[in-house]
Amino acid sequence: MNEAFARQVRSDWGFYAFIFGYAALVGCIAVSIGEADKFVPLVYYPRWIGGLITVALYIVAAIGIRSLFDKEPGRYLISTLKSLAAPQYLAGLLLFMTLALYHGVFTSMKTMLTDFTPFHWDPFLANLDAAIHGRDAWLWLRFLEPVTSILRPIYGDTWFLLIALIGLLVCTWPRLREVRSQYIWTFLLAWSVLGNFLAGVFMSGGPIFYQRLVGDDRFAGIARHLETLPGVNPERMYPNILWTAYTEDRSGFGTGISAFPSMHLSMATLFVLFAFRVDRRLGFAMLAYLVVIMAGSVHLGWHYGVDGYFSIAATVLIWKAVGWAQRMPAMQWGTPATAS
Repeated sequence: MNEAFARQVRSDWGFYAFIFGYAALVGCIAVSIGEADKFVPLVYYPRWIGGLITVALYIVAAIGIRSLFDKEPGRYLISTLKSLAAPQYLAGLLLFMTLALYHGVFTSMKTMLTDFTPFHWDPFLANLDAAIHGRDAWLWLRFLEPVTSILRPIYGDTWFLLIALIGLLVCTWPRLREVRSQYIWTFLLAWSVLGNFLAGVFMSGGPIFYQRLVGDDRFAGIARHLETLPGVNPERMYPNILWTAYTEDRSGFGTGISAFPSMHLSMATLFVLFAFRVDRRLGFAMLAYLVVIMAGSVHLGWHYGVDGYFSIAATVLIWKAVGWAQRMPAMQWGTPATAS
């Protein structure tokens, strides 16, 4: 058991090397600029563990219900639960939990971006967006205002949920072995290259923060609409929570402001690429979800349209590049070991 588990973990050495190497880099950056308190790699663990426990309880409940239809319910229940403790599942779970650390490292770096460069790309991106669409893109989507209350949780809650659930499945489920490595490498590279590096190069806050950053009320209509939604407390709106964290210069769960590129659209694109590799019908469902996230990102003021367009194209390119690299013998990193 221990040897098999160790073999499984060793087969993922590339993932661990990248994650801990990136954590060391970001940690050194935080210390070197005197912002060690912004390095919060464990910030996502409480919710990550809580979510994992919830999923585990649902799985146990489902197995328990299924066992009732077996001739020997007790034996079926015990044998099934034992099978979930196989080395491949435990090694996958360890990798999944390490991804929580990676999220914390990403957030740490994202929060520190303004220590290196100010927000200065918003006017350019807003004008480019207007040039492409004929006017500011959010104006074309005002017909969505009656369903804003529905779009908000889809854009936020379901997106976070899919990141966690798909990540858990990819890390642990043997049937996803063929797509596992390509998904995880694309995931890691997208967050670091797009979400940290390019976000720092093209530092922007997005329409929802435009007035505060630029002093122009060009997108003020978005905020006014969001503040008038039923049951909304403007002080508890997520943009205001993010802005408070920014002005107080601190890191925390989900902190850090950057619009270009859009990680919401990057991850939604990754869901589509993954889904089409698994099942064509699931792929089309995720494609519809991508369209909703694209519209929501603009309608809710988080992004300019160009943020999403670039992220979609860049994520596809990363996915293709990872797939190409994995066909090279020297680049076979993170390939699951044969279960035993």
